[in-house]
Amino acid sequence: MENTERIEENLMPQKVGEGKDEMNLAEFPLCALSRRPRPDQKTLRFEDRLFDKGRREWITRQLTVTGSDAFGLPTALDDEVLLGLIQLTRQREFADRKVPFTRHELLRLLDWRDDSKNYRRLECSLNRWTGVTLYYQKAWWNKTRQCWVDEKFHVLDNVWLCHRGEPPPDTGLDESGALISAFVWNEVIFRSFHAGNLKSIDFEFFKSLGSAVAKRLYRFLDKRFWNRSRCEFQLQELACQHLGFSGNYEASNLKRKMLPGIRELETRGYLAEVPDAERFRKIRAGE
Repeated sequence: MENTERIEENLMPQKVGEGKDEMNLAEFPLCALSRRPRPDQKTLRFEDRLFDKGRREWITRQLTVTGSDAFGLPTALDDEVLLGLIQLTRQREFADRKVPFTRHELLRLLDWRDDSKNYRRLECSLNRWTGVTLYYQKAWWNKTRQCWVDEKFHVLDNVWLCHRGEPPPDTGLDESGALISAFVWNEVIFRSFHAGNLKSIDFEFFKSLGSAVAKRLYRFLDKRFWNRSRCEFQLQELACQHLGFSGNYEASNLKRKMLPGIRELETRGYLAEVPDAERFRKIRAGE
């Protein structure tokens, strides 16, 4: 993958600093790429290997995502909601784990239509993020300690939603009686915010992308491109462990499913346009 921003800066429709993304959340997906995961699927697992300079050895990083029985695993749309929650927190300068907001404000931030269907969709998404548990095994970067650590936590600890015609929720905020909703980040994530384990992301560019593949690929590559203009990956590792494709796909199917997202990023000027034969190189059987 080659980023055009460092080659032809004017091609990239991006204003650096418009948004923020947490580095660990950009590294591994928290959801499958589909908008409707199988109802019987309650667990996702992602894994890779890298050389840990601190330990001076190769380590296996693993993330396990489990959903609640009632609300299931997060979807690609839920991933957008989570990134929106980070932007709400950024607007308040990451001052507090408890973030007040209105659903209208969040819908407007996400560029979703302000209608009852999307209000229900937001509530379902927040229910999922409250019920999801993340298990990081040597896969959560602790910036303060400068090492990969184990962490186990929910994404959101609490959510209060204000409903029209009902008493305002008891959020514990100073706006007592105000029609304000609120959510509370888990302490692990919020500590990472405060430690500065954040990267700039063009949130407007992200929202403008049409496919879930392009959005996930953009978030992951934008982290990797920070100090280089070209990156190479094993196809299976990139597609299945960092984008969220099923590990049951063969290489030919993975390429076919990735290409629309890659083409979109090429068309938008984020990736350099190269022929498929250069984009995908077969080294040997299965690799």
